[in-house]
Amino acid sequence: MTREEYMERMEKVDDWAPGWDAIDREFDRLYPGQEPAHYGTNIHARAIFGGDNYLDGYSVYESQKGYQHIVTYGMSELYANEWLYKKELRAACVKKYYLDYMEYNSRKIHKIIKFLNELERSNEDESNEIIK
Repeated sequence: MTREEYMERMEKVDDWAPGWDAIDREFDRLYPGQEPAHYGTNIHARAIFGGDNYLDGYSVYESQKGYQHIVTYGMSELYANEWLYKKELRAACVKKYYLDYMEYNSRKIHKIIKFLNELERSNEDESNEIIK
């Protein structure tokens, strides 16, 4: 995809998420024909909108080897971003961006863990309600 095509698509599709699409394509390749269970977070609580949820959601795939593969959406660049596509960026600039990004995320990882633990407890509570 050329820069012009990227920019045109970004202008036309408000919620275009090329990073999310790339993750989905790879897992479609790894788990052909499987529709994963997907759990989204409350959109208003997402960090991109000022909340403290740093994941937009996660998907669960069932492996043929008996385990579940959990894929998170939100620890990477999911949405279209002109800055990330610019060809004129120098390596030092990109390196600094990712170092800042990693530092930011390392400070927030405890909130992500808390979110996943709360989500797990919530799912357990719902399961217990169904059993009762």
